[in-house]
Amino acid sequence: TLNGQEVSEGAVLAAEMINAKGGVLGKSKIELISVDTRCNPTEAVNATQRVISTGIDLYIGNYCSSASLATMPVLASEGIPQITLSYAPSITGSARTPNSVRIGPSAGLQMAPLAKYAITVDKNKKFAALVTNDDFGRSMAEAFASAAKNLGGEVVDFQYYKFGADFSTYVTKIKNMGVDGLVFIGLGNDTINFTKSYNELGLKMRIYGGDNFSDAQYIQKQNPKPQNLVFAWVYDDDSKRSA
Repeated sequence: TLNGQEVSEGAVLAAEMINAKGGVLGKSKIELISVDTRCNPTEAVNATQRVISTGIDLYIGNYCSSASLATMPVLASEGIPQITLSYAPSITGSARTPNSVRIGPSAGLQMAPLAKYAITVDKNKKFAALVTNDDFGRSMAEAFASAAKNLGGEVVDFQYYKFGADFSTYVTKIKNMGVDGLVFIGLGNDTINFTKSYNELGLKMRIYGGDNFSDAQYIQKQNPKPQNLVFAWVYDDDSKRSA
């Protein structure tokens, strides 16, 4: 995905800057080895085993939760530190390994405030969820549903799709359900394709999403953008706020 590509580019830039100053602690130069897990648990394990065989000292990844959960025990068995970027709560909960740490926000950190906004500000109570069928999508939907339930709301329908889905059937079903809001979680082109179906089928209910709607790929390629979109944003760019 574009998200993984952005992480890779950031790692390359960081390595270049550190190496230009003599390396880690001014002594050891950083060498990067990049592999594509394709957000697939089996491919993630295979790719991880390949890089382990090269003698790596640190593993940064994965971006997709299902890939992270699959690679964590593999890396733990080798004692290799892992920095994961994924959102599924189990990564720092039931599935956590001693050598792993998460630097990305958990699903609850994004979706609980979003559900609170939907119910207390927008006054919406009835929701449908359309999310990618992996640990990332399921955990985001579950976090929203749990927070909504505590506030008197309800997610009345969950639909799970695979990467590259045709969203027209999913969105048509939601259009006829009479819900107040739609929770959508996706990555890359799926977010764009969902918006296309949403616009073509004339949906009007509020969309509640994760930070996938702030991806450069979506911002640059999607036009027109939905006017009734609210999404979670958990990063501070240190810009000035009005009083």
